[in-house]
Amino acid sequence: MKKTILLFGLLISVIFANAQCWSKLSVNTHSVAIKSDGTLWTWGHNSQGQIGDGTTLNKLTPIQIGTSTNWAQVAAGDEFTMAIKTDGTLWGWGLNINGALGDGTNINKTVPTQIGTANNWAKVSGGAWYTIAIKTDGTLWSWGYNFHGQLGNGTTIDSNVPGQVGTANNWSQIAAREHALAIKTDGTLWGWGNNLYGQLGDGTTVDKFVPIQMGSDSNWVEVAGGNGHTIGLKSNGTLWACGFNTWGELGDGTTINSSTLQQVGTAEDWLHIAARAQHSLGIKTDGSLWAWGYNVFGQLGDGSTVDRLIPTQISVGNTFSRVLAGIFNSSAIKTDGTLMNWGWNIHGELGDGTTVDKVVPTAITTCTELATTQYQTSDNFKIYPNPVTNFLNISFTEVISKIEVYNMLGQMVQAQNVNANESSIDMSSLISGTYMFKVTNDSAQKTFKVIKE
Repeated sequence: MKKTILLFGLLISVIFANAQCWSKLSVNTHSVAIKSDGTLWTWGHNSQGQIGDGTTLNKLTPIQIGTSTNWAQVAAGDEFTMAIKTDGTLWGWGLNINGALGDGTNINKTVPTQIGTANNWAKVSGGAWYTIAIKTDGTLWSWGYNFHGQLGNGTTIDSNVPGQVGTANNWSQIAAREHALAIKTDGTLWGWGNNLYGQLGDGTTVDKFVPIQMGSDSNWVEVAGGNGHTIGLKSNGTLWACGFNTWGELGDGTTINSSTLQQVGTAEDWLHIAARAQHSLGIKTDGSLWAWGYNVFGQLGDGSTVDRLIPTQISVGNTFSRVLAGIFNSSAIKTDGTLMNWGWNIHGELGDGTTVDKVVPTAITTCTELATTQYQTSDNFKIYPNPVTNFLNISFTEVISKIEVYNMLGQMVQAQNVNANESSIDMSSLISGTYMFKVTNDSAQKTFKVIKE
């Protein structure tokens, strides 16, 4: 076995405490998140048990719900929560007066409760007291409140059990508010439910009880809905919007509603979007964060409480990869893994331990699961070169069983079984940035930070 040479003087030992480990996050007046170890965490408003800890007390900081480590998808609806585990089972808790949980009752649940016995659920979205979901076979399902036809089943009758929407089996993405939105695998955009402000984009203000196609384009990649407006993103990077616009949530510089989808500006570099209530958010390809619309609680994050009628850049750096909108609050994840929250905080929505509103993004740092012990660098463990361009070399005096590589979003991007004292990891295909390496043997796990050039 070749001798390993340490090429640097000090390897920093790391606890993954100030980095992002949320792999999934959904935001409302409460937030629900999954860490990269599969554990479930919630915080914020809890009047109906939507936190899932068995109480109805608000939580000002993230708390773990149960001990399961196999959560995969989460959705924070209006005063209720839905989630999917890696085994495909569906779970719900919180407000259930209109059957939003889908368990066949109208009784609130304060802890996660399995919904039915199906184990082929893939995606779920919670809206205004109703739920829509996609199964692994591409079929679309809905249940709960249906006053505006948001269940898409041709009626306005509530349902407390999941029912299939039509017969199509090519649904890909979903977004639920008072109206429902979805994208099919062919890139077409669809909407149904409340259309009072033209948020379904069909030129009318008439509610739709079944899914209707929004326009004829087939290059939609993302869609989001506010309480009365819709924003969508096309594959060419252009941003589009329709519906309610009293506070400028359409971003077109006016406060005039639009019942048809209109392009927002001329930019072709939008990467990700979010909307909720009366504000909208976006990230561009350069990592910059933008916001527009209603801002009375500072939910735009620009340091003011002034509404913005056009997308306005938030001056907190160009390092954002994901953005989410709550009712009057917002969240974003930076490329270095930091979770940022801002806006309304009366129920602890921001998870910072206070009930004070924040008008600029505020970091929330609560992740620790990638390293449960702080290890010191020693001669019996070596990793080099760091920074690395192509191959990273790892050696240990004991037999290494497995090496896992995580990005700063807490997502595992590479793994290999070793069964030897040393190994090389090919990092040439990974983008530049910071990565966490978790090295496992029979008796311990060690976690280290590595820079990929």
